Amino acid sequence: MTKTFTPYNTAEQLTARTTVSATGSCWTSSIALSDPLAFRCISNNQILDPCFAPPHVTAPRTVACFTDPWTPGLLLSLTDKLPARDPSTRTMPWALELADGTHCVRLTGTVDQVGSLDLGYGCGGGAQAGLVASSGPGTAQSVELRASGSAPLHAEAVRTTWL
Repeated sequence: MTKTFTPYNTAEQLTARTTVSATGSCWTSSIALSDPLAFRCISNNQILDPCFAPPHVTAPRTVACFTDPWTPGLLLSLTDKLPARDPSTRTMPWALELADGTHCVRLTGTVDQVGSLDLGYGCGGGAQAGLVASSGPGTAQSVELRASGSAPLHAEAVRTTWL
């Protein structure tokens, strides 16, 4: 199953839960998510990625930032204008829910590699995963999951992908 994370409704109202507020700015498009409404921002030396702008607001004063689709986010009051929106389309999932219930989120820095497989998802507790079958929505996807450190990889089915 594929789900699209949409923190705003069609009336441009924030519907995803945020529990913290901060001020900061955004300087580029999101690295975690290829979406023209997602940005990479900073507040108090903390990188926030992705941060979502309302879809049809040309000069928003706030963006909503989330570490994953399951956790309440942060409402960021902008100190500067947003950078130009990137028209790219979504390619890699932002987050994965595995068949065993494990949640994994796309990493935005340097990632480990096993053979030719990038372990581009962090799954908590030092676990990492690499998406090995991604031929489009509706197709079976799986990851090779490494529990922590240099533990051997094992296959795990993906229940839900989040774009």
